[in-house]
Amino acid sequence: MAIKNLIVFSKNLPPAHVGGIETSAHYMIRNLARAAAYNLLVVTVGRAFWRSRRPRLRDFDGEQVSTVYLRKSEMKDQSVMERVFRSAGFKPEETLIYHNTLDLFPFYASYKSAGYRQVARSGGNDIFFMDRTSGAFIDAVNQLDFLIVNSVFSLRRSAELGIEEKRLRVIKGGCEAAPDQTPALELADDRPVILNCGRLVDFKGLEDALHALAEVKRQGLSFLFVIVGEGELEKDLRNLAGELGLADDVCFYGKVSPLMVQGFYKHSALYLSTSKDVMRESKGRRYLHTETMGRSICEAQANGVPLVATDAGGVPEMLQDGTTGLLVPQGDVGAIAGAVGQLLADEPLRRRMGDKAREFAETEFGWDRVVSQSIDLVASIKLDEK
Repeated sequence: MAIKNLIVFSKNLPPAHVGGIETSAHYMIRNLARAAAYNLLVVTVGRAFWRSRRPRLRDFDGEQVSTVYLRKSEMKDQSVMERVFRSAGFKPEETLIYHNTLDLFPFYASYKSAGYRQVARSGGNDIFFMDRTSGAFIDAVNQLDFLIVNSVFSLRRSAELGIEEKRLRVIKGGCEAAPDQTPALELADDRPVILNCGRLVDFKGLEDALHALAEVKRQGLSFLFVIVGEGELEKDLRNLAGELGLADDVCFYGKVSPLMVQGFYKHSALYLSTSKDVMRESKGRRYLHTETMGRSICEAQANGVPLVATDAGGVPEMLQDGTTGLLVPQGDVGAIAGAVGQLLADEPLRRRMGDKAREFAETEFGWDRVVSQSIDLVASIKLDEK
């Protein structure tokens, strides 16, 4: 007997929350619906006027999918979650729960006992959040059929924690090019645009980007650095840009719509990622927080934008150094400036790299590939084996 039903649990979804984990869930659900391989139910947090334990249709880019909207507090109540799952009318022994986040790990053993098969997806750093390096978390994850990780780098870190390697599978990427009709944004001038999309937080290394671009400017090269995203460091980064003489060369756009992000990709000469490894503390434990994949790196390449990227975490797996972009050492301002300057000064090189980047992303990171790999993974689970 094959799995017939898929319950996708994702604590957050766009547009209320836009980030790598949420974007992944949105496009995964959309493409699973298009593939029509399973009966689908989505469970997520809803705004007050949407909250209901009864499924309602939600639009995922033209695909209507039954969706249950709950309060955050209800997601911490195992009895509520089990009632929601049962309300779908799915037989547990024919159903797989796809956990887009690890929030429900305390319930994994119970769901397994009830007959559900389970696959979870790690965003990369989330296995270190809260108490997740504890024995209880590791034991819970080892109740899953599979844990999907986003890079070989993430697989190695997960295995080092004690997660059984037989449960780990790497599925990278999840991106697509902006539709052909997407207009490039009209900006104030015609300087080449250097783009960065992401949260304004420490491990993104944006202070290194600004110092490097100040050096590029001193070399006589012009550019407009567009930063899309919001975060706790925005004020500090604005001040630093002013101190470095970049006030007229950097634009902070904050949080924007996915369509607007696509417009920025269409307009950009190159994409700059300066992420780096930082030590953080969670619940009294120190851990390395870094760029485990970098969805915007995949998206930029899908849109034919060449990269300058640092070698943090799993980033080296996401580009072809010298072909789709240039890989430089993290924290090395001089190397970042040199790579950016090289691409800014050589438009034919940018064009060649951009063409190769699009081909690479379509082959390695496209949603068709990601969903196909995910469906193959689900299909590999034998219902008579637990």
